[in-house]
Amino acid sequence: MSISSDHSITVTDQDANDWIASQVQELKIYIDKKTGNVLTEVPDLKTLDIYFQIGLSEMQSGELERSDLVNMFGAAFGQYFVDKAGFRWVLFSDKYGEDLAVQHPTRGTVGFPLSSTSKRLNDETAGHFDAIFHSLTQG
Repeated sequence: MSISSDHSITVTDQDANDWIASQVQELKIYIDKKTGNVLTEVPDLKTLDIYFQIGLSEMQSGELERSDLVNMFGAAFGQYFVDKAGFRWVLFSDKYGEDLAVQHPTRGTVGFPLSSTSKRLNDETAGHFDAIFHSLTQG
């Protein structure tokens, strides 16, 4: 993805951080209910992919709202970057609007976990969490 030079990136504020934490907690509860196991951290990417597919089926049957699916899994995916690869949450703004993103503080690499998650709802060829993570953390 090409990022225009006409943008700004700011570190997220406490309200955004609280929202992210609440969505990650919702995902943990969602998976806990399915497995009976209490999660203490963001699940690994293969687990996220498995439960995303379950959530997608539940969304299609009307059991889960689209926004809940995107927000829970997108926030957890972004938090995985923060926890495992040293990224930080940022607010990316450009002429198209604002989006929560993750950025590596020294390399400057930017990823859009909520947008990537949303794209998976409409595009079966969109990358899985593991593939996206590795493409942004390699090099």
